[in-house]
Amino acid sequence: MIWVSPTDVRNFTICPWLVYYQKVLKKPYRLTSSQLARGSFEHDYRKRMNSQLIKDDSDIVKTSEIAAREAYDFSLRNQGAQYSDSITEHYETIKATERIRSNVDDHRSHPVIESEKYLKCTFELESCQFGLRGYVDAIVKDQNQHHIPLDYKTGSSVNVEADVNQVISYALLMQENGYGPVPSILIHYVRENQKISVMATEERKEGVLEILRSVHNLIESRNEPDIRPLGIEHCNRCHYRQSCEERVLV
Repeated sequence: MIWVSPTDVRNFTICPWLVYYQKVLKKPYRLTSSQLARGSFEHDYRKRMNSQLIKDDSDIVKTSEIAAREAYDFSLRNQGAQYSDSITEHYETIKATERIRSNVDDHRSHPVIESEKYLKCTFELESCQFGLRGYVDAIVKDQNQHHIPLDYKTGSSVNVEADVNQVISYALLMQENGYGPVPSILIHYVRENQKISVMATEERKEGVLEILRSVHNLIESRNEPDIRPLGIEHCNRCHYRQSCEERVLV
């Protein structure tokens, strides 16, 4: 079976060529900037913090400090020396009082969250029916006790539609794995400290299923996407821009 991920759904929404390069041609997609290094650090920090909050949320500030230090040590070991200055700068930012206060607000004040504890975080779900597999950042409950996927975005909110489709994919995975109906999703844009809640309507879910079918068809057929590369705004910041330029010039 060919497995695709919610990230593939997001990438296909932005540009099918992203999926073609990654899944068909298997071109490497590696960290190439300090910004991506900071993003990787941020995700690891959030994962560690959420895991601890599930066990004990009596001292969120202390938990934040411990999680930040562990993520910092891990990132320095795994990201490489060329990113050490950027990672250290981000670590100092997280330690700052203003950022810790923001983290406390993140876990306590969002109106859709019924409990101060996150129920689960950073674990894999899969669906053989959809050929879909992915890691959910966190699951919370709303006021009606429905389970809601929460996804952290360390970049800016420039591809909201694609981000929503990715998290709707997590909602589909949750439904397939016994979490009941998932009526909405949450996305937290960390850099902007912006949280959005989107209704996971049947129309949205069906739209994502259609994207999933298109992703599978693209991978199985190995045919190039039928849209011309270098035709959308995302191209200017895409890591595969050079590959597309070579195709256009040939």
